[in-house]
Amino acid sequence: MRAKKKTVLKGFDYLHCDDFAKYLETMAEKGWHFKEWGAGLTFEKGEPEQSVYAVEVFTKASEEELRPEPHTKEFVEYCEAAGWKFIDAKQKFCIFKRVDNNAVALFTDEERVENSCKGMLSASAIILWVLYGINALLQWMNILSFFESKIFSTSFLFNFSVWNLLFVAQGCKLLYTFYTRRKLKKAIRQGRKVYIGTCEDGKFHFGMNDIYIILLVALLIGYLVMLDEMTLVYFNLGIAVVTIGLAFLLAKLRPDSTTNILIQIGFCFIIFLTIIVIGLSISGDKEDITLLKDELPLQVFDYRDFSDEIEDISIYYDENIFGSSGNYFIFAENSVYYNIYRTEHEWILDKLWKDDMKPSYNVEAVDCTNDWEAKQAVRNDAGTYYVRYDDAILVLHENEDVYLTADQIDIIREKLDLR
Repeated sequence: MRAKKKTVLKGFDYLHCDDFAKYLETMAEKGWHFKEWGAGLTFEKGEPEQSVYAVEVFTKASEEELRPEPHTKEFVEYCEAAGWKFIDAKQKFCIFKRVDNNAVALFTDEERVENSCKGMLSASAIILWVLYGINALLQWMNILSFFESKIFSTSFLFNFSVWNLLFVAQGCKLLYTFYTRRKLKKAIRQGRKVYIGTCEDGKFHFGMNDIYIILLVALLIGYLVMLDEMTLVYFNLGIAVVTIGLAFLLAKLRPDSTTNILIQIGFCFIIFLTIIVIGLSISGDKEDITLLKDELPLQVFDYRDFSDEIEDISIYYDENIFGSSGNYFIFAENSVYYNIYRTEHEWILDKLWKDDMKPSYNVEAVDCTNDWEAKQAVRNDAGTYYVRYDDAILVLHENEDVYLTADQIDIIREKLDLR
């Protein structure tokens, strides 16, 4: 009869070595004995027993190592000679089970603290934090430079939130590592027991890792819900599923570190090419002008004679928790465009009006606030109207020789629901 096995999807970081060991000991007391890493932690059913595990951080290993490699095996030989049975190793983690009651500790308390902190403060962790910071900075520069087009963009809001969250979370992990090292070293100097972890009581506690992963998942779900383009929703979900699937497959097959790195680079390259191909196919898809006309909330001939032949129509609409932005372009001999920004947040309208609208009209602009029954309205000498209401801003560009009448303005306000 085959031994009964089960896989547990549970993870620990290097500052929770003793939590990890305690978890394995608790499972052994229930008759589940740790055998190896696979897609998760693999346990085999057996007799309940009181076991002692040691989970150590071997700093010479790398994050790309999914199985014991030569330098790890040399370390293992030393540990087994000291009375510890080697179970498995992955990344910088090495797991041992005590088989000799007289087994000596594998490391001193000082060494264990240093090894755990070095695992968290590895070059890759710091480089990752720097990369997150660069991307977060680029997002800030983007929104400060192109506030008008970014503040209502769902995709931008998602990217902005994710990169800033990753940067802050990674920074908190690094700061927490320094804090923990200082606290544990102080405990060592005072002769107190050193426990590397936070679950000494054996109960589950949410860690920073768990919290920011939950936030990331919530952001992704929110992003997908806000997307109207089902093609993009399915595409994003597809990438997520394939990425998770590859991670599970690599964890199951456990290739050597070189193969693992090559597979990940190849996968990223394929995803990059796929995104480019999908993006080109979407941008290259042109809708029929007749169909696009029906999507215009305001037709030019709704409020005035317009005999020009329409050459093309472009519609850009974004909506998120801050409000919405609709940009409508009608290309003809005398092109017309209008942008509508709607939001309940007055500070957004203030910034749009001050930074993006006000510089576009000069001292010769004509005040037409009363005509539009608005909070403020002007028309510049190029034929562009800037109209602000309590919850919306309209930018309407006409031919410089076209002056809208009171009746035409009433029609525009009614069609666009501007009150």
